Amino acid sequence: MRYRAPFSVPKLFIFKSRIDAWLTLKGVLVVVAAAWLLTPGDRDERNGVSSREETTRHILTDRSTREVGIDQLTASVEMMSRETTDLKRRVEALSRRQDG
Repeated sequence: MRYRAPFSVPKLFIFKSRIDAWLTLKGVLVVVAAAWLLTPGDRDERNGVSSREETTRHILTDRSTREVGIDQLTASVEMMSRETTDLKRRVEALSRRQDG
């Protein structure tokens, strides 16, 4: 006499045959392989700068890129301040000409 479970177990295998299962598995593998081949590798290599060049640049510079960026922002703010002062002087000179 065979043992029979007191409850029904749903069929977990959704494919009707082994051929369907193999075709689905091969299809999934092809999609994964295509995605792997089509995605670029290293982000720096996509931009034309290799990671080795980036490392060399960091070693040869005595300042980090963040410090350079902050210095550049400071210089830009100072330049804008000078331009603003110059424009204020021009506006004052023009207003004096109109009043006089």
